[in-house]
Order: sequence, then C-alpha cells, then structure tokens
Amino acid sequence: TVVGCRLYFAPERFSAGVQYDVRSDIWALGVSLVELAVCYPYPDDLDPYSLITMVREEPSPSLSEDVFSAEFCHFVACCVQKDPPDRPFYYESPRNAADIPALTEHPFVTEPQLAPGQVLEWFDEIRQMNLQLEAQQQQQQ
Repeated sequence: TVVGCRLYFAPERFSAGVQYDVRSDIWALGVSLVELAVCYPYPDDLDPYSLITMVREEPSPSLSEDVFSAEFCHFVACCVQKDPPDRPFYYESPRNAADIPALTEHPFVTEPQLAPGQVLEWFDEIRQMNLQLEAQQQQQQ
C-alpha cells in the first residue's frame, strides 16, 4: 500500500517494486524545508501524473545562496538528492555505504547561525518575505 502525502514523496516512492527506507523521509524533510523557505516547490495545480514526472525527471528543488546561508542551502541539497544512496541518514548508519555524513553531523545542525535572541528576528524576516511573495503573486493574477 501507498501511505503518505504524494506531494512529499521521494522519486523512488513512485517506482513500483522499488525498496525504500528512511532516506525517502529525508527527501520529504528537504521538500518541507524548501516549502517553509520559499513556498511549495511544485505548481499547485499539477495533476498526479505531472507531479510524478516532475519529481522523477526535473532537477531537485533548491534554494539560492543569495537569500539563504550556504549551510542551509547545502543541507537542503543533501536532503533532495535524486538517488537514495546519495542521501544521508538522520544519524550514522552502517548501511550508509557511500560514506555520506549523517544529517545530525551537518554544519547547519552542528554550527547554528542564529543566536537564541535572533530567532524572532529571523521569523519576522521570513514572514515579510512571504508577504512580499503573496503580493507579487496577487499582482500577477
């Protein structure tokens, strides 16, 4: 059976008979982070077949280092690798044959860029960016 929200499915989840593991959840984490940062990375009006095609064949979602830190962009890029063996696990695992560091060891996690007092400022910046994006979208309609 297929369980989960297809909007966040990793490419391998759309292939019949293909085994998947927790790294498909890593993909979903990456897509969720992109959505939180800049809105959902795929068009809202896609039919299921077009969504599957985009996820499997188009480049992975990404973020711009002009807007976000290099560490955050790289963290997201690690999460949305198309090939599951190229994606990290949450933690070190003996199954990680590609010798890819775990997400818990990524500099975005181990070397936070914001001091505790800066989090509210960061949320306000994100809120302002989202308001600007919404205004631009309304102007285009």
